[in-house]
Amino acid sequence: MQWEVDNQHIDVFVSEADAVAVTRWDDRVKIVCIPATMPKSEALWAIRNLLRQKNKVAGALRMQELAVFGRRWPIMSIKKSQKTYMHEGVIYSYIPATSLTVYAADRIRHILLQQVVFAALDKWEDFFSVSVATVKFRKNDKRPYLTDAKRACITFDSGLHRFTQEQINYTVFRAVTRYFHSIQLDDQVVQQHFPDRKFTEKILCHEYTAYPCD
Repeated sequence: MQWEVDNQHIDVFVSEADAVAVTRWDDRVKIVCIPATMPKSEALWAIRNLLRQKNKVAGALRMQELAVFGRRWPIMSIKKSQKTYMHEGVIYSYIPATSLTVYAADRIRHILLQQVVFAALDKWEDFFSVSVATVKFRKNDKRPYLTDAKRACITFDSGLHRFTQEQINYTVFRAVTRYFHSIQLDDQVVQQHFPDRKFTEKILCHEYTAYPCD
């Protein structure tokens, strides 16, 4: 049978279970099983609560998105004590009062950028058997990174979050190989790890006026 609840058509089936159960719930079909002994008024109340919960979650998901790493990502709010992270195409981060302010968005971008840069740095340090003592982040419109051998430091542009993760990985690779002059690059190795290197180089040359273009 089909019921209309809050202007929504719900397919309702009777079952031997002792509680209301959702069999299917999407934009096209909503199917709910109710206990045979449950009064209709109670079943309607339970279904109405389901509708409200589903609409609340769907609305929250539509509202919360963040532009970072060359695309828009959905955000799920987590506890303030938990760390911001990305998993399977979703950003998990604390959002105050479920409102993504400009300050909160910038904070999340900075945290995610650090995670991506340090992950790439770990990879290339292991690959070349080297170690960078200090890594910093600072706004730089002229170069994506600066290397300072005297201070044993690489400083990355804090605006790198506008590039894709693969382009950031390449930028870290370039920074490490420029920092350690002893590294001998093999063109085949570079091509293997970065098949789109030439395209990335064009982007970096366009975005940074002082980038050392090949």
